[in-house]
Amino acid sequence: MSVAAEYPSEEAGSTPVPAERSPLVVQWAQRHGVEVARRLADAEDFADQVQRRLRSANTTDTYAKAWKVWTRFCAAQGFPELDATRGALVAFVVWLLDRGRVDGKGYAPSSASTILAGAVVELRRRGATVGRDDQAQARSTLEAAAVELLKAGERRGRGQAAAAEVPDLYRVARACPDTLAGTRDKALVLTGFHYASRAQDPAGLLAGDVALTPRGLVGSVLTGKTKHSVRDAKINYQQDPEICPVEAWKAYRARLAADAEPRWSEPDAPAFVGVDRHGNVTGGHGPRLRHPGREADQRPRRNPARLDRPLPAHRPGDHRPQEGQGRRGDCRPGRLGPALPLHERLLPAGRRLGGQRHRRPHLTAGRRPERPLTQATH
Repeated sequence: MSVAAEYPSEEAGSTPVPAERSPLVVQWAQRHGVEVARRLADAEDFADQVQRRLRSANTTDTYAKAWKVWTRFCAAQGFPELDATRGALVAFVVWLLDRGRVDGKGYAPSSASTILAGAVVELRRRGATVGRDDQAQARSTLEAAAVELLKAGERRGRGQAAAAEVPDLYRVARACPDTLAGTRDKALVLTGFHYASRAQDPAGLLAGDVALTPRGLVGSVLTGKTKHSVRDAKINYQQDPEICPVEAWKAYRARLAADAEPRWSEPDAPAFVGVDRHGNVTGGHGPRLRHPGREADQRPRRNPARLDRPLPAHRPGDHRPQEGQGRRGDCRPGRLGPALPLHERLLPAGRRLGGQRHRRPHLTAGRRPERPLTQATH
């Protein structure tokens, strides 16, 4: 990303200075001169563009939805959209909890808090002045109203997900059929239960990341959504073999070695492979940051010597299909190839850095009750 391209000179013409930045530009001109002030203003525009391009798509969508709710509130109350006064913000949060949804019902307090934050960001981006004290009072009003809702016994939103217990493990283990997919699902659920795995945790495991020890298993699990780190998840033997995660893992690996090609038992193969309805191994997910050309320190491992190994040719995601070819063989559209320079990965139209598309498998039958475990695909 060249400086000449991003900071246009006076001859090439500069973008108009936003109104909220005009006093700063005047101060810069008085202090450093007109030419330096113009360059500083261009640098501010450049910083805004970088921030927009590095912002994730989910965050951008959340801000856009919050702005739609704010405009709907202003239209209903007859308020100007760009005058976010203290009274307007307080009335906004009360309206959100009372009848802010399209169907006339109120939002959950957590959703109302997200909408308030997104609306404030969009207001400031459009040049409106939103005082911190005004925003703080609106948020304190929201928190007080949420307490009153709890006192009244009214609960909104999905709430906290129900935790799995030992009886649930027995039901899952007994529901898994005696097939490759069934042994995989059993090992997936039982091992994930003991280290409270998220969906992406077992999806990013390689077979070599799971080590069998005298006390059980030790898995190197990649954690975090944006700042990644590796932790060692220790899974011990259990007294009851029916729900023992170590025995389930050993049974799954033995079944995989007997029913699938030898390449799927290699250390660099996915720990939990995908199996179609006919019992054929279709591939599996690998670590999200493990691609050819990536820096080794992006994916720290327990064994650093394995970082320099290239991605095997049979692993899905080692190349991107041509436009219009769709899914073909063992490749998946949308996966990244070799790493691009930073300025080429800063894509326009608010796309994410690198354009990653993460896919999460359905790990248990509880997430898709209409399908039996034998038909769960990855």
